Amino acid sequence: MNFIESIRVLDGQLCNLGAHIRRSSNTLLHHFGISGELPFGELYASALAAMEEDGAGLYKLRVVYGREVVSVSLLPYQEPVSITLKVVECNNIEYPFKYEDRSGLAALLQHKGDCDDILIVKDGLVTDTSYGNIVYEMDGELCTPASPLLKGTRRELMLQEGLLRERDLPYGELCKCSAFYMINAVLDMKIISHICPL
Repeated sequence: MNFIESIRVLDGQLCNLGAHIRRSSNTLLHHFGISGELPFGELYASALAAMEEDGAGLYKLRVVYGREVVSVSLLPYQEPVSITLKVVECNNIEYPFKYEDRSGLAALLQHKGDCDDILIVKDGLVTDTSYGNIVYEMDGELCTPASPLLKGTRRELMLQEGLLRERDLPYGELCKCSAFYMINAVLDMKIISHICPL
C-alpha cells in the first residue's frame, strides 16, 4: 500500500511543508507503525539536481512512499485556466488518506462527461472533487465542507489562518452559494466556472 504527497514548490521553496510532514508522518504511523519524517528537502534537492534546473518558477514535487520512498518526481506546474465540475453521487466512497490507489475516484471520473472533474456528493453532502477540496462562498463567508473525503494540506492551512470556516453543504443548497473554488496542495484558490448538476 503506497501513499502520495504532492507539494507546491515556488522558486525553490517547499510550500506549507509542515502540513505535509504531519500528514505523511501520521500516515506512516497509522499504517506501518513507523515514527519519523520523510526527508522532503533532500528529495527535492536530489530531483532538482537530476533535472539540472535552477528551481525558478512553480513546480510540483510528487513523492510516492510506503514503508520507504518509492519514487520522486519534480515537474513544472501550470494552473488550469478554468475548472468545470460534474456532480456525481457515491455514498460508499472513502479516501481518508492520500492513497496512490485512486481506483474508486477513477471509477467516478468516468461520469464527468465534458467537464474537467467531478464534485462528489456523499450522504447528501458535498465533499470534494477527485483531486482537491472545495471552497464555497455563502452568506458573505468563505466555507469548506466540514466532512471532506480528504483533509487537504491547503485546506488545513487556510482554516488555521482563519480564511475559511467548516460548514456542511447539503447538495440541495448549492444554489445558495455565490461562488465556488477548488484548492489543493499545488493549486491556489481557483474559481470553478460551472457545475453540472446530477
